[in-house]
Amino acid sequence: MIRTAQPHDLSALSELLTALVGYPPKSEVSLLGIMQEYTVGNNRILVYEDEGRVLGFVSLATLPMLHIAGHLAQITAFCVSEEARGQGIGQQLLQAVVDYSQSIGCKRMEVTSGDRPERVAAHRFYENNGFKYDSKRFSRWL
Repeated sequence: MIRTAQPHDLSALSELLTALVGYPPKSEVSLLGIMQEYTVGNNRILVYEDEGRVLGFVSLATLPMLHIAGHLAQITAFCVSEEARGQGIGQQLLQAVVDYSQSIGCKRMEVTSGDRPERVAAHRFYENNGFKYDSKRFSRWL
């Protein structure tokens, strides 16, 4: 079942975020604050739950676009537990977030995935699900 994340999902979300190699674990207190930001506007965190266990999640932020009409749907984090990969859970979460984004009028969706060897499977997943590598992203920490 796919549903909106709830505060009682904090522990599972924390574990999944830790599984995203290269990102430091977050405390449940800080994660709760971030989750609350995803309840504003059209932002969402969706989880895949099976028999009471959260096996994956996707977070989505939406932004207005100045250069074209409509909003941008941006996947900000996406993870399926390692033992549940290959079962179609990622595709179901992705389709749910695509459907939701279309329902609120988003015209474009993007996802950023690090250019590291451990992300090759994720890149293949996105390409197999209609995403194209179409730009470079430049960033810096503030």
